[in-house]
Amino acid sequence: MGVLMNNSRIAFHVRRRAAGFTMIEMLIAVTILLIGIVAVAQMVPAAMRSNLRNRVDSTALIVAQRELEQMTAQSLNVQAAFGLGHYNFTDRDGALVYVGSTLGAVIQRNGCPLLADGRIDFSQPAANCPVGYQRYVSWVWNQTTGDTQTVDLRWHVITFNVGGFPARKLIIIAGRAASREVPAGLPANLHAVVGRPSG
Repeated sequence: MGVLMNNSRIAFHVRRRAAGFTMIEMLIAVTILLIGIVAVAQMVPAAMRSNLRNRVDSTALIVAQRELEQMTAQSLNVQAAFGLGHYNFTDRDGALVYVGSTLGAVIQRNGCPLLADGRIDFSQPAANCPVGYQRYVSWVWNQTTGDTQTVDLRWHVITFNVGGFPARKLIIIAGRAASREVPAGLPANLHAVVGRPSG
């Protein structure tokens, strides 16, 4: 009978140990789970900021591309308003857009300051751009809610003249967010060459 009691005590202890987790095991599991939840929770705001930044940069690119398409569709010596000293036209938004000087020098540079690599210099304030070569565009990116974004749009035009008339133009245009709510990202720089082929 003594042998039988010893065996039942051993069986009871074996069953008791295998029945569940200890308190230490539970604490370790909960700690690992909480670390994972906190890591995922921190990724959500970062993903939201990244999504907003991408939307803002894409909007600036769309606005710059839209304006560039209007510029390249014009004739080389377009002048909607005469006597201004600049080739110009009125864009779809009703803004007077300058696209080079009428002075007739062989190579004429007009517009916002450029960096050494040929990109528009956004480190300088918009006030450093001549009139007609910079503007703020309010773009509605959500038609349902009416949410808008303001884009700082700047351009520079290099005109190559032959016989006092434009033969070719290099248009450099860039846009970036101008809203205070969204920090300005990298400007989207676009280039286009329009005009007659040389030779």
